Amino acid sequence: MNNVKGFTLFELLISIVLVGILYSFTVYNFDLSNNIKVNISNLKKKLLTLEYENNVTIKCVEKDYSCFILLDGVIQKEKLDSLFQTKPIVYAYNDLFEKLTFEPLELETLEWHNVVFEYTCNSNRKCTESIISMNDKLYILNDLKIKPTIIKNKEDVVDYFQDKIYEVRDAF
Repeated sequence: MNNVKGFTLFELLISIVLVGILYSFTVYNFDLSNNIKVNISNLKKKLLTLEYENNVTIKCVEKDYSCFILLDGVIQKEKLDSLFQTKPIVYAYNDLFEKLTFEPLELETLEWHNVVFEYTCNSNRKCTESIISMNDKLYILNDLKIKPTIIKNKEDVVDYFQDKIYEVRDAF
């Protein structure tokens, strides 16, 4: 009797395919977040996935509304071109509608550009709070939420802040 034990060709092929799949997951970085188009709704989520020590800032310039990412103050090569198609109006995070202005940004070409939008998250994951007026909507960037609250008109912003006051009072 020939009683030789071993693997069949089919078992060997399955083993090789499984090892190949596991190897591809360990060697290659499948970062699907880079393929996602960044917009105002997922901006905070995108910025918090980046690696930084102190803070990450995005600054969008008036020239073509392209947005530059700064990790700990250093401008990165990656730009966000799809965040704004029109100039956003940025207000302070309150119901007084005080327009915010930002310091100009100097690029590597030694040109200064007017900044129309700036958003910063620090190492504690706390991000700046503001209200953005864009495309007939108001986006309230609140530090407690990943996605902004969308409001249709300015009068509703007063109600939004009044509701927040009541929430705080009810908590105590």
